[in-house]
Amino acid sequence: MRIVFIVPRLVNCGPVNVVLNLVNELSNRPGIDISIVSIRSNDIQYSTEFLSLGITKLYTLANTRGFLKKILYLSNLVKDADIIHSHGFYPDLLSACFLRKCKRRISTAHSLFIKDYRSVYGNIKGLCYGLLHHTVYWISSFDKIVGCSESVKDYLIESSSLFIRKGNITFVHNGVNTDRYFKLSQHDKHKLLMELNLPVNLNDSYESETKVFIYSGRITRSKKTFEMIRWFIGSQYIDNSILLILGEGEEMVKCTELAQDYKKVVFKILCHSPKLCKKQGMTPCKTLTLTKP
Repeated sequence: MRIVFIVPRLVNCGPVNVVLNLVNELSNRPGIDISIVSIRSNDIQYSTEFLSLGITKLYTLANTRGFLKKILYLSNLVKDADIIHSHGFYPDLLSACFLRKCKRRISTAHSLFIKDYRSVYGNIKGLCYGLLHHTVYWISSFDKIVGCSESVKDYLIESSSLFIRKGNITFVHNGVNTDRYFKLSQHDKHKLLMELNLPVNLNDSYESETKVFIYSGRITRSKKTFEMIRWFIGSQYIDNSILLILGEGEEMVKCTELAQDYKKVVFKILCHSPKLCKKQGMTPCKTLTLTKP
């Protein structure tokens, strides 16, 4: 079986990490041939994540000039594919308009299109992108549309009930790679607390008496990071808890200004290369495994 994943570009972000997890699982199964096609130039460091899994068929349309030549090149790459799995607006658009002859086409929706696009691109541009993405789904005849959460699935059903059969829409929760994300020992937790330099209280057994709440992701309007910080500051938890925020985004300045007088709200910038993150003392990979560091 040959599976072709189409993504905007190979870069450390949520949708492509979903593809990485799928590839990590599928690459260990016999009889499956995997190709990755990106529309734009890839991040070289992040591409090594796929190469480390034995995926050598990494293609990009970025080096092909001319729209028609790009389409012909893409059509040639997928001509014998059993499954095309697209992620994102432009991959979905190409699959819907030019790859309809493939045996089976799947799309994964990673957001609430109109709502989330407006928070990223602004009201007018975001609304246009959102409506266009809905239109792509309406005309596409995808064999299956997969929401990355149940709320995304419900959103698609409610907004597309007249155009897409409900049976074609499902959801799969984003998985967790337990080889990378695992529960730490008490010793490692203590070590990580020291490296993070968090203002926590430790008892005689070096166990934290301070609860640590962790947010990991982009600091954007759609994620409502600002509201989360404001809630934490005004809650009863701030007396014996810490809010650790791992990430950055367009609302970074707004959020840091809100929390500037509160030492219990700590910001850490995420490392952009997962492979480099593994080598650091303060890693999002480890921190995410801690409910209470």
